[in-house]
Amino acid sequence: LDSEKNIIKIEGESYPENALLFYEPIIEWIENLYSDKSRNIQVELKLTYLNTSSTKVITDLLGMTQDFHNNHGKIHLKLYYEQDDDDSYDTAMVFIEDHSFPYELIGFIDE
Repeated sequence: LDSEKNIIKIEGESYPENALLFYEPIIEWIENLYSDKSRNIQVELKLTYLNTSSTKVITDLLGMTQDFHNNHGKIHLKLYYEQDDDDSYDTAMVFIEDHSFPYELIGFIDE
């Protein structure tokens, strides 16, 4: 999370026992960042594994991102998926299906 460069980047595996509690300070930080509609924010999500509760948190984060966009905030999402994993691609598509903010879907090979 970088408020000077306006970057939100979440990468790796996410399977905390209580994802809501784990992500709570991150969500609060993002809410604060999104309160300034003059920012041009880049969101990067490169998640190789998500448990169910983490998926819910990311879905909520994308809802907040859509609200920011709907209120004339400038946003761009880079959403990475594993090229050799159909489930990863399907999850990425589910994440973006109901949103209208600008995004890039980027395939990568997990090594």
